[in-house]
Amino acid sequence: MWFEISMSSFITVMFITTVFFVNKAFKELPAGSPLRYYAESHITILLLLMLYSVWHTLNRAFQWTDIIGPFMVYPEYLLIALAVLMILFSSFRLYRIYQKAKEMGLTLHE
Repeated sequence: MWFEISMSSFITVMFITTVFFVNKAFKELPAGSPLRYYAESHITILLLLMLYSVWHTLNRAFQWTDIIGPFMVYPEYLLIALAVLMILFSSFRLYRIYQKAKEMGLTLHE
């Protein structure tokens, strides 16, 4: 169990670092930029996954599922479901960015 808790803690730290760098890039993108909207979606996905990781770590560390009940796993399902929905939404945004670039005559490959 210590290995799972230490790995979950490490992953949470990696999520925090990733959110920091994406947020830094987000602030440098011009307002109204399609890439800024995409970065916004990316930050939301990372935050949902980070919340999942924190919840999972706390649930395992304090054994909430065993002590309180099996419904303590439900927030994990909710956070993952929301993250997957945001990935779908973000993929659609990326596709729209590609379509706009294509309409403007930009090629994204050699």
